[in-house]
Amino acid sequence: MTKILLIILFPYFLYGQTNYIQINGYSDQRVIEKIKGENRGNRKFLIYQPYSDSLFTSMLIMQNVDSDSFWLISNDSILKKGSIKSKKIFCYKAFLKTGATKREDKLKFVPPLIGGKETALVIYEDPLRRFYFEYGKNITGYFPDATREKFRKEWLSIIESELNKILEDPALRTMLLR
Repeated sequence: MTKILLIILFPYFLYGQTNYIQINGYSDQRVIEKIKGENRGNRKFLIYQPYSDSLFTSMLIMQNVDSDSFWLISNDSILKKGSIKSKKIFCYKAFLKTGATKREDKLKFVPPLIGGKETALVIYEDPLRRFYFEYGKNITGYFPDATREKFRKEWLSIIESELNKILEDPALRTMLLR
């Protein structure tokens, strides 16, 4: 009887240990879910929504064996698809320390992820976990923990440096400015 009870309760203990805040609706969610649905597997995904004055609204990055894939998205349409040769984004060792935790959640409800002015948003997902964090002046989903902000800033700077390499493409720059 004890073995049966443990088998029944094991998934709850295993998956109930997450202490991250639940992720609610975010912009470009439909097209991102469609891309992820077509590219499932044991892959890691990262959704980056830049500060609100950007030329696009979201960037989906998917980890692959040889190079990571990216999609630049604006208002539910894909602007550009490509690959990133560098593996820096998914190799950041302290990525688990960046997610917004329930300890930071003082709002007692889960607002939609709008992405405030001068605030970037990162959503991370792999087969075992899913979390997000905001970084900037107007964080709306939680009250940030100062000990986690260092790790968030480091990972965000890696993501933004890789993004800047992509945006240096003159053809892409011309297309985005139209």
